[in-house]
Amino acid sequence: MLELCLLFCPIGAMTMSYAFFKTFHGSDIILLIFSSIYFILPTDYLSLYLFPIKENIEKTRYDEVCKDFDTDYDRENPITKREAIKEFN
Repeated sequence: MLELCLLFCPIGAMTMSYAFFKTFHGSDIILLIFSSIYFILPTDYLSLYLFPIKENIEKTRYDEVCKDFDTDYDRENPITKREAIKEFN
């Protein structure tokens, strides 16, 4: 339903500008056209086209690099801190 906000915003702006000033602004019409196109087209494809996402391929595994970290959850958690520090050392 959040995607409908893009469509209702220019419709509301055009309604208010016509009610108060009896005119339509060009920016309202352009925004209505773009939001209509965005609403009609499949938004997943359009969003991926506008904002491409690169897959981040991990080069090393967590098990291999966890010993290089300064700290982790187990060592910072007050309940498991002693056991985790003993295990780490």
